[in-house]
Amino acid sequence: MNLLCNLGSTLTNESLNKTIASKAPKSLHFLACKTLNFRASEVNRKLGVSPGAPTLKLVTYRDMIARKRKAISITHQAKRRRLLLKQKG
Repeated sequence: MNLLCNLGSTLTNESLNKTIASKAPKSLHFLACKTLNFRASEVNRKLGVSPGAPTLKLVTYRDMIARKRKAISITHQAKRRRLLLKQKG
């Protein structure tokens, strides 16, 4: 009985990860700048790969959650709670 299915080659994904890692190593901070997004999209275009529908759905979901957290964190009630917790701790 074969419980694992063949998912195909991961060579293109590994190549993409290696290329991005060479352009933006993890030891440097690139998350706050748009350079990494531009570089990653340029590499994707050159290699002819693009994120699939599940990846785009996850990115959209995480962006929505981040916006909600940001909106909640700037309210007066959240500020009072942070100050209260800071005084207790």
